Amino acid sequence: ETTARQETFRLTDADWMFTHPIVLDAVCLGRVEPELGALRGLLSAVTPAEWDTMHAVPDFIGVNSYNGSEIARLYLLSTTVVVVLCLVISKWPVTPEIMAYGFAFLFDRYRLPLYVTECGLSCNDHIFLDGQVHDADRIDFLHRYLLALCRGCERADVRGFFHWSLTD
Repeated sequence: ETTARQETFRLTDADWMFTHPIVLDAVCLGRVEPELGALRGLLSAVTPAEWDTMHAVPDFIGVNSYNGSEIARLYLLSTTVVVVLCLVISKWPVTPEIMAYGFAFLFDRYRLPLYVTECGLSCNDHIFLDGQVHDADRIDFLHRYLLALCRGCERADVRGFFHWSLTD
């Protein structure tokens, strides 16, 4: 779990745009501490007054959660695809474990209530002879993610879940 937690908050030049610390550390902690590299130089130009302006601790954190990358048999909240258990139509992997570990990591670091502000998948929907869309893939996806989120709620203050679908 330690490795997955470290990777969740790792801030490097290679992938800083899709990491939590680039925004959440600035807002919640009043600082961003990247590893050595160009990003560290770029952030050194931020003045103390600008850090103070960014540091406006919010009431909660909303996270769009779709998939993650396997690290030490746990999954990070990210959009980087490393392991594929199965794919949705958008070619994203289905990794419900992010709901258990990812939200615990965020809560441990920022100590703020969390909301899942988006979670869902794209499917090839078919209207069957009975005129219905038997949404087995979406039902299975949501079942897996909500079960994992229940485990995550044991370690994190998760206050809401907002499902996403293309027709919402």
